[in-house]
Amino acid sequence: MKKVQIQDFIDYRYLGSLQVSPDQQHAVFTVITGDQDADKYPGNLWLLDLATRETRQLTSGNEEKKAIWWNDDTIVFTGCRDPKLKEKTTDGESMTVFYKLNIHGGEAVEWFRLAMPVGSFQKVNDNQLILSVAYRADGMNDFECQTEEEKKQWKKERESHKDYEWFDEIPFWANGQGITNMKRTRLYLLDLDTQTTTAISEPSANASIAHIQDNKLLYISNPMDSVREIPSSLHQFDCTTKKDLTLIPDHEVNVSWAFYINHKIIAAISDFKEYGLHQHATLFVVEEDQQRTRLVHYDNSYGASLGSDCIQQFGTAVKAYKDKIYFSCTDENDGCLKCFDEHGQLQRLSGYHGGIEDFEVTDKGIVFIGLRDQKLQEIYFLQNEAETQLTHFNSEYHAATAVSPIEKIEFYNDGIRHEGFVIKPADFDINKKYPGILEIHGGPKGTFGPVINHEMQVFAANGYFVFYCNPRGSDSRGNAFADIRGRFGKEDYSDLMAFTDAVLAQYPQLDGERLGVTGSSYGGYMSNWIITQTDRFKAAIPEASISNYVTKFLCTDIGFTYNMDNQAATPWSDVALVWEQSPLKYADRVKTPTMFIHSDQDYRCWIAEPIQMFYALKLHGVETRFLLFHGEHHGLPIFGKPSHRIQRLAAMVEWFDKHCK
Repeated sequence: MKKVQIQDFIDYRYLGSLQVSPDQQHAVFTVITGDQDADKYPGNLWLLDLATRETRQLTSGNEEKKAIWWNDDTIVFTGCRDPKLKEKTTDGESMTVFYKLNIHGGEAVEWFRLAMPVGSFQKVNDNQLILSVAYRADGMNDFECQTEEEKKQWKKERESHKDYEWFDEIPFWANGQGITNMKRTRLYLLDLDTQTTTAISEPSANASIAHIQDNKLLYISNPMDSVREIPSSLHQFDCTTKKDLTLIPDHEVNVSWAFYINHKIIAAISDFKEYGLHQHATLFVVEEDQQRTRLVHYDNSYGASLGSDCIQQFGTAVKAYKDKIYFSCTDENDGCLKCFDEHGQLQRLSGYHGGIEDFEVTDKGIVFIGLRDQKLQEIYFLQNEAETQLTHFNSEYHAATAVSPIEKIEFYNDGIRHEGFVIKPADFDINKKYPGILEIHGGPKGTFGPVINHEMQVFAANGYFVFYCNPRGSDSRGNAFADIRGRFGKEDYSDLMAFTDAVLAQYPQLDGERLGVTGSSYGGYMSNWIITQTDRFKAAIPEASISNYVTKFLCTDIGFTYNMDNQAATPWSDVALVWEQSPLKYADRVKTPTMFIHSDQDYRCWIAEPIQMFYALKLHGVETRFLLFHGEHHGLPIFGKPSHRIQRLAAMVEWFDKHCK
């Protein structure tokens, strides 16, 4: 069998956007692949017969990545197959084309066109859709123009702004979206007979669909007036009377999700009072008169948040079906499915075999997409805790490739039990010594687990031990475990060093004199922090990293909210505490050869962060390089162009080989 190669991720099949038909006989989903020549990830819609397990490709336009069921035999999706129209939309004019496709044969046919930039949509009934529309709060929307003269004025205004920007609010940019000043997501009701739309949400807010049932819409609205706020409001919109009812007003709490269950409205709500922005939500029954009754508190996050670079789409983590709310989650280091009934009774539905990225509930069981049993994504069927694999998109790859197994180890630090994971080098020989790489996840409230990661497999294939764990600050073990606000670089660093000691003790073949460390985002921050505190690592690769929380606070899309909470201070309330948690403060101590990797459109951890650390290390004589990718954002390791991901991994292997072998 061949070893894992850097470019193998191009051949992986990434699954997503799972939707089961109303009669529960079929599922439509997306298959995304890598295209090295086009340097992108084309996607097409596929069909799965749930009875026969047969799969069939439905589209071949390479741009169809999501569909909804209109009836048992027909799916609806948006796209643009008209070259002339595509040219107009590329130039800025708003137009969305809706297509219908019969799953039993034939080509997709154009259903209708709508002169609005529709991002997603959901069915209310046979005559109504809810649309999520890209909207400008400053009124610069061509679809609101009533006359040709207004349209000409809109074009003139748009042309005049091509080479400069006005900023009126913070954040004015967002990672993966670019400049977002005045840009919103607004909800509309579309009448299919008349092709008329009715605005639902406020023009200044960002709104998202929560649930639709019996011609009523639950939606969540986040206010945005000069400064983005974290608290959100919950609304109910009657699609028949077109009346909007506020269920939870602005500025009080944050609503994560809400569903109708047996004529009750159940919502996940957090007030942030005890554990800040990371505080896990409590379930409440919400009344139409704005009264709330506490149902149950679930001390964990919703969503199987196991970090992996073998995913291209993330599905909904929580769904309602009949009288229950179903959700994926991570318990300590592994993913599973659970559900609540209307009384708040919790039930675990699946075992622990890895990540769950999307799912749909049926009368007979649950259909889901998962990274299970250390394999690439497939579709599975869950019934009575037994999982049956339904698809085999990546089976051929696994049959031909030696993927290194993941082993679990246990260790203790400060009296707390932890679990970590170790991947041995390919062709492991018990009589040989090997270098090793400590991988650190993002977050800090992320989670690593026993799921396949391409980057880690590449390192193992190149002769490295790879080891990783979930230090304090990580998700999946409750609020108290995740709470390291104001203490970054303290117990999280201690846990990682204790874990490194435990791995060295349990695996004598790992050479403690040839260790490297890397991670992205918070993992990049911690890589920076580690090299300021110890010289035990012979090479470091901080990626999308943070070096100075004073500047991070005021330069990024989440700094003024997320980092203010995480660092438990602002530059004005306690600059010493913010600076104390910043690796840059201790950069003069660094001796470790370090290569920084960053993207110039990373607005989550802006480019100023690695630049400061790079300058500091250069000034203190440390061997240092800086690899900057143009046109990429914070998600480079997962969503970056194939050519960039290949270059990135090749550079990482080369750096570690130079200093650890």
